[in-house]
Parts: sequence; C-alpha cells; structure tokens
Amino acid sequence: MSEHLAFEIYYIELWHIFSVLFFVVINFYIYLNARKNSLLYSYLVVEALLLIWLVSKILKTVSPTPDIRWFFIVTQYFGNCFLGSAFFAFAYTYAKGKLPNKQILIGTNLPSLFFFLCMATNPYHMQFYSYYDFYRDSFGPLFYVHQVYTYSLMFLGIYFCSKQFFIEFHHKRKQAIVISAAVLIPLAINIFYILKLYKLLFGFRPLFDITPIACNLSLLLFAIATFRFRFFDITPIAWRKVFDQIPDGVILLNKDRIISDRNYASETTAETQEIISKASELNLQSENFEFLHTASTGKQFKVSWASLYEKSRKKGYVLRFADDTLYQHTLQTLSDKNQVLQNLYRILQVKASNKQTLAVYKTRNFIGREVHDILGHSIVLVLSLLEVARLSLNNNIDVSKEKLMQAIMVIQSSKEQMNQDLCLPSQKAKDQKSIIINDLKKIADDICFAGHDLTLTIQGESSELPHQISEAVIRLCQEAVTNAIRHGKAEKINIILRFSVNQLEIYILDNGIGCSDIKKGFGLLGMEERIVSDLKGVLNFGSLEGGFTIRAVIPLNFVK
Repeated sequence: MSEHLAFEIYYIELWHIFSVLFFVVINFYIYLNARKNSLLYSYLVVEALLLIWLVSKILKTVSPTPDIRWFFIVTQYFGNCFLGSAFFAFAYTYAKGKLPNKQILIGTNLPSLFFFLCMATNPYHMQFYSYYDFYRDSFGPLFYVHQVYTYSLMFLGIYFCSKQFFIEFHHKRKQAIVISAAVLIPLAINIFYILKLYKLLFGFRPLFDITPIACNLSLLLFAIATFRFRFFDITPIAWRKVFDQIPDGVILLNKDRIISDRNYASETTAETQEIISKASELNLQSENFEFLHTASTGKQFKVSWASLYEKSRKKGYVLRFADDTLYQHTLQTLSDKNQVLQNLYRILQVKASNKQTLAVYKTRNFIGREVHDILGHSIVLVLSLLEVARLSLNNNIDVSKEKLMQAIMVIQSSKEQMNQDLCLPSQKAKDQKSIIINDLKKIADDICFAGHDLTLTIQGESSELPHQISEAVIRLCQEAVTNAIRHGKAEKINIILRFSVNQLEIYILDNGIGCSDIKKGFGLLGMEERIVSDLKGVLNFGSLEGGFTIRAVIPLNFVK
C-alpha cells in the first residue's frame, strides 16, 4: 500500500468515525429529551438508515478481501435504498400528524426493496454496477433509476415539510428556514457528488461520497430545532396555533427579562411595550403579581406576571394582559348605580321613622326596590354578555356582535319594564291576572344567552295568579339569579315552582361559592318585604357547601 493511499484511507476513516460518534450522541440526546411520538420515531428510522450507511462505509474501506468489501457495500446500500421511503414517511407524519397508512408504506417501500435486491444480486446481471472490482467501480442504468426514485420521494417529502413549516411557524420564519436547510443541504451535496458537479464548479472532487457526513449538519440543525424551537414536542406543532389564538396578549421572557416568544395578540396591541415597562418597574423581585394598568391611550389592561419553573429551576417569566376597558367601565357604572341605590335606601330608612312621611317612604322604597331588582338583574346580564363578547372578539366576530345585540336588547327590555312597573301599587289593578311561566322562561333564556345555565322546573298544575303574587315571584327570581351570578359566581342555577291548591313553593338553588355569614342587603330585605310583609308568606335563606338556597312559601288564598 502506498503512503498516499494510506493517508486517504486514514482521512476517510477519521471523518466517518467522527460522524458515527456525532450521530450516536446527538440522536441519543434527542431521544431522551424529545416527546415520544410517531414523528420522533419516524425521524429516528431515517437516522438509523444513515448510521447503517456510515458504518458500512467505514468497514468497506478497511475490508481486506473483495468478498468482505462487497458484503459491506450491500449493507451500505440497504441504508441508501430505503432512505427515500423512510424520509417520505417522516415528512408525511410531520405534515399530516399521523403515520402513513399500510397502502402508502407498502407502495413506497416495495420499489426500494426491488432496488436493494437488484444491488445485492448485481454480480449476476451487472445492471446496478456496470463494472466492479476491489479498487474501482462504475454505475449501471438501475443505479440511476434508483436515484431518480429516491430523489422523487425526497422532493415529495420536502414539499410536505416546507408547506407545513410555513403554516406551523407562521410569522417565525427563522425556524422554518433552519429546518428547511436541514433537509436540503445533504440532498444538494449528494446531487453534486452523483452528477460530478464538484469538479465542474469548484475544480476538485471529494475523495469519497460525503453525503452521509453532510447529514451530520442536517442532524445538528434538527437538534437546534428540537430544543430551541420545540420541533418534536407536538405532532404537528399545534402549540403555536393555540398560542396565537389566545385572545389575550401573552409574552414569554427569559431569566434576563428578554422576550423569547410572544403570541399574535401581543404583537398587534399598540400598548404592549408600555405594559412590559410598567410590569418591570413594579417589582423586579416579585414572583407573581397582578395589577390594572391604564395606558396613555386611556385603555385599561388587566395584567398578570408569573415566574416559570422547570424541575425547580427558574426558566423565565410569563406576562399576560387583556383589554379590560369595557369591563372596568361597566363595573364602575354598576358601582355608581349601586351607590346611588344604597344612598336612596338609607334616606328612606331615615324618613321611615317619621310617621308623617310614611306614605313618601313606602313610595320611594317601592321605587328603590323595583329599580334595584330590574336594573341590578339587567346590569349583571349585560356584564356577562359583554364579557362573552370580549372573549369572542378575536376568534368569532359574529358571536361577539350577537352578544352585543343581546346586551342592547336586555337594556331596552329593562327600560320598558321600568316604565311599566314604576307606578304606585294602588294604581295597579288588584284583580289583574297573569301567567308567570312565560316571564320566568324569558329570564332563563336571558341567563343562558349570557353564558350561564338556568333550569326552570314546574311541579303541579300552574294557574293564573294575582298580579301582586306573580310580580313578587318574578322579582324574587330576578334578585336570586342576580345574586347567584354577581356574588356567588354561580354557573348553574335551578328554579323550582311547586303549585298546590292553597300555596306556591319556590326553591332557588345555585352552585356558587356560598356564604357562611349571610348579611341582608337591599336585595334580600326587598325579598322579605315582598314575600313576608306584603304576602304573609315564609322566606328562608341558606348556604350549603358550594351553593346558596332560597325557599319561599306564598299562600294563594291571601290575595283575592
């Protein structure tokens, strides 16, 4: 063996052994840290075929006899022949989110098997290698057919990958470019080698096919994509879609408070930088906190700051903010209205002590009670509808518009109801009859439109009731539903009416937070006045674990 040939063999073996070690270490690290799914396993199949190719090239180069050398050439082409179909399966899995079906797998692997068998039996037909001995070889027609088939599968796989890259990575073009390069670089190098373009373009030809070694660069880029861009976390990368569809602005920061990622809402909000600066100024050492920020534009944002940990190690922070302007404005309006009502109620209480103003007291108390029940119920409904409209604004504008129109209808309905009901009791026809079932169904429909669950149950035979009783029942249900949503944070409410010959029983139950210490405010006192004082009925309040219960019994023979 000449010194020059010995140097070439040494040079070839050194590069290939280094590549094998690099393959094993990086792929083992990817396997340990990546999510175990079909995408990862299809990727590892591709890498295993490349590893077979590399190891076979090492052993082929140092083979002492032609038979041993031919054996390792055959094993080398086992990895080479099935590489195209394996890469296509990997690309299909990435693009479709699942492995190809049996028909596709068989259809892509049968030609690969055919080319491998042709190569293994080449001494009998010399169509894969037209010439072969220990030192030299030249390719036959089947080799080029095999290359065309392999390139076709590779390019089809690249099409699947590139199309999905730019869909999944969205505005993060850097990730798509990195992974696209990981696929294209070794393929381009192999084409250059097969078509002998190195000599034509660069004036030299490599001592050996460097395609499997070039795949190390591909592997490195995939490793970067895996751990920096979470390539193997989810199949396909659905976390980006979910992240961008969150209506609130979300920003991820590293330990140095430098932005590492953000969703679409945070990029389209003009006040984002102002919010970040405010959050950093409040308390740099705080782990978690929330605050309400009023921007220079006049908008109000609800902001939360939290630390992110992984295995007890701080990884960074998450900043979340949502436009709270409409909610805060509505909340302030409600607070102002409630304050007005409370002030009115206190004035009425003072004047009630004077017998000479008893008539004025009754009138004003009636008005306050009606306004509290109607307006309080309507505002709670409007707040719930507006909150649903806000949450749907970025995802479904039609739902948002629908909830805004429903809020307007609730306000208009409450205005009409106040115009009808705000008159002196003596002016109402005492013999007026009404069916309350329809009114209660309307309350249930309004609550369901606002995103809550209200179930109305009627037991016994319902009948027409005197106006005083039907109005008391409706106001009782309105106030109970309002309190359940506003104070109890209830999601489900049950109203049960049980009719009998002599009395009507009402049960109102919710699944809210309950109340261990019941303090009777304007609403509960209004209930007692209507049911107990005016109708000589019975009214009980109770709070079980996880809810609040109201029971009322009204004698039907009291009001004629």
